[in-house]
Amino acid sequence: MPIRRRPTLVLAAVLGSVLAHPAVSAQGYTFSTINAPGATNGTYAYGINTAGQIVGSYQDATGILHGYLDNGGTFSTVDVPRARGTNALGINPAGQIVGFYFDERGNHGFLDTGGTFSTLDVPGARSTEASGINAAGQIVGTYFDRTGNHGFLATPTAAVVPEPASVALVAAGLGVVGAVARRRTRVKA
Repeated sequence: MPIRRRPTLVLAAVLGSVLAHPAVSAQGYTFSTINAPGATNGTYAYGINTAGQIVGSYQDATGILHGYLDNGGTFSTVDVPRARGTNALGINPAGQIVGFYFDERGNHGFLDTGGTFSTLDVPGARSTEASGINAAGQIVGTYFDRTGNHGFLATPTAAVVPEPASVALVAAGLGVVGAVARRRTRVKA
């Protein structure tokens, strides 16, 4: 019966490859410690955008979990109103923050746009956690339902609806333009 040498050759090739390519080191990086004010049980950094804004979470002395935004060393708390705890996990170039919060019903994803919070719950999910957002506003994360854990991609579908004050201002401007046009027509006649 012939002796098979293939596994030995494969093993030797793999070991040679590993030994020829040493592990990547941390050389070339400067490490900075991030400690959120009021943190008593650690500070966690989870996301950073191209402007260098960092988001994460920390626990205070009472055991409450808070999200934070570190903008060049200036910290702001990111807490979803009426939540028992908030975790900020991702931030895009526009400064929109995503993460999750928990309340008496479980975990819910959130989107924070300039201090305005929107809940992101995957339909039928028992738990939703948003973990990343890109420049186009697409959000990724995980959810749990009766069949297990799943990833999700949420893509914005609704067109931007102008605020009533903006609509009124445009209408007033069009009214003035119309009045001027009518006046010019009368003067020419």
